[in-house]
Amino acid sequence: MSKLIYAVLLINGNNEDKLFETVSCLKGCAGSILYTVQLNNLAAVVCNIAAEDLVKDVPSILGYAHVIESLMKVFTLLPMRFGSIFDSTDQIFAMLLKNASKFQIKLKSLEDKYEFGLKIKFDSDKLKEDLTDKVGIQINDSEPISVKEESTIFRQYVEQKLVKHRLEEQYVAFKETVLSRLSEYLKPLNESFFFDKHGGSSNIIDTYMLMSLIKKEEIVDLVNSLQLEFPSISFTLTGPWPPYNFADITIK
Repeated sequence: MSKLIYAVLLINGNNEDKLFETVSCLKGCAGSILYTVQLNNLAAVVCNIAAEDLVKDVPSILGYAHVIESLMKVFTLLPMRFGSIFDSTDQIFAMLLKNASKFQIKLKSLEDKYEFGLKIKFDSDKLKEDLTDKVGIQINDSEPISVKEESTIFRQYVEQKLVKHRLEEQYVAFKETVLSRLSEYLKPLNESFFFDKHGGSSNIIDTYMLMSLIKKEEIVDLVNSLQLEFPSISFTLTGPWPPYNFADITIK
């Protein structure tokens, strides 16, 4: 039977006695029993699972995430991707042994830190409408051009293209202004963060922040300040989460 791994935990004197209690209270995929494979102060949380029971559907993924989020409340951890399968506990032990140094360094950098997400949603139609006045020329593609104005067709076409181009530039510049202001707010906190723009044309930008819980109120105040400064934009703060986007480590 295969072994599904959920996370690698950092064990210390403050939480070692809670390991069995925490794991035994949780259930894995398909109601399986969770257990640990340990190497010194590292512990991999694992369950046995048959290949046919590992289904990538919403209930399974949510259940997998629930285990990780429950463990996060007690331990510093590196969450694993859903579907991280090993053939045996010996393989898992060997993986911990080969990567022990990497795990130690990464886990210590994540100690007492949690991921927060800030989703920034732009209403592109509304923003472009507001920005049109700044561009200086109105756009009206639906207005028919008279035959009598045939001599000006090309000029009007070029003007409309130019206005659209300038408007798009204004829109992109506005989004960069918002991100610049957000960076100004975040940098004094001396914490890690990065943006995911989902491509330049997306109306959604995700911000991922790695913070200690004691700074949560500062993050809430920061978001409120941004909302007041940019009322036409939607800011949605989520978290704390396990450090899904900060668990970058190459496993041998």
